[in-house]
Parts: sequence; C-alpha cells; structure tokens
Amino acid sequence: MEKTKITMKVHEKIFEAFSMKIEAVHLKRDAYLNHVLKCEIKSLSEELKGKKQSTKARRYVSGELNRLNLKTINVVVDKEVAARLNFITKEHNLVRDAFVNRLFLYLLGHKKLLSWLELPEFISQDEYNPENFIADVPTAPLDAVDYFITDPLYHLRLAANERFNQGLYLLDLPNQYDSFSCFIGDEYVPGTIENKKHSEKMDELLVSLDSFFVGFSGKSGGKA
Repeated sequence: MEKTKITMKVHEKIFEAFSMKIEAVHLKRDAYLNHVLKCEIKSLSEELKGKKQSTKARRYVSGELNRLNLKTINVVVDKEVAARLNFITKEHNLVRDAFVNRLFLYLLGHKKLLSWLELPEFISQDEYNPENFIADVPTAPLDAVDYFITDPLYHLRLAANERFNQGLYLLDLPNQYDSFSCFIGDEYVPGTIENKKHSEKMDELLVSLDSFFVGFSGKSGGKA
C-alpha cells in the first residue's frame, strides 16, 4: 500500500497523553493511527450522511480550535486513507483537525469525559442492552490485542447507539470542546441570526413553562 504524510494539529496535552499511552502499550504510532482513521472515517461518513456544515459554523469551529495550544505533527498513512479523509472533509465541510482531536479524546477515554457523555468506562454486559451480545475477550494476549485493534471504538459506539440512537461524532461534548465538533447547526453558532432566533424561541418556551407551572400549582410566584 502506497504511503503519504499528512499534517495534523493536535491539542498539546491530549497528544502528550496519547503518546505516553502508545509508548506504554508498545504500539507504532503511525501504523495505529492509520488503522484507526481507516475505521473511523467510515463511521464518520455514515453519521454525517446528508449533512453539510455551513461556512459560518465551520469558521466558528476552526476559530475555537485555533484558540487552543496545538502541536503540529506529521503522520504517515495510506494514500487511500489520506484521500478519503480529504474527501469527507470537503463533502461535509467539517474541520478535519476537529475530527482528529475528537478521535484522540475517544482513544484516551478519560473517565470524566465518558461520565459526562453517559458512556461506560468498562466493558461489562451489565452496561449494554441484553440483546446486544458482548463477546468475551480472549485470554491469549495476541488474540486480545487483535480483538481490540480490529475496531478500537466498537464498544463506545455500541453504547452511544444504545443510549442515544446515534454514533460518537454527533454527541454533544461540553461547551469548551466546541473546537472538536464534527458538525454544528447554525442555531448553535454564537452571533448568528439563527442562534439569536433559537435563543428567542427558548426564552419564549421557558416563559410559557413558567406560566404553566404557576397556574398548575395555584401560586402567583415569589418565595414561600
């Protein structure tokens, strides 16, 4: 398979943590990332099918990303992987490095992030719907490595589908991670007309709900 070199900008601390993990488990960084990208580009494409991020949303995500302390890295991947990554970036108008950084976050799987996303920290049959069989991990070390490398984010993706009926790349991250968004609707982009209209509708809804509950409780408001 022909190879090529691609440049990525990754959050410094995230990349440092990733590099330490990769070294600890004795994996070749570029070979591993090449495989993971090949797997996840397919999943990303399926999730974003029929969606194209607006230019204003893309600019917002790019701007948020550039506010971070980023480290430029070069990664050797298959030419096919690089081409597919470029294609999906243009097709859905996403910020490529937003996807890359989000992918690194999932690969690290920090327990606080998983808790916020309501995704499991451990692979346990109790964490998944009974009808979705969770295969036992092989005791043979090399077989176990092969099991997890084949589709590295399989169990997180399965959990996201079970809980939210969607994959990993459209899940809402905490607001401070807007820079890692693969798709944002214009109504959530600060400063846009769509965002203003959305905020007005939400305010109207809150006022309506307040009126409903006041009438329901028979109270006119104020402290008890």
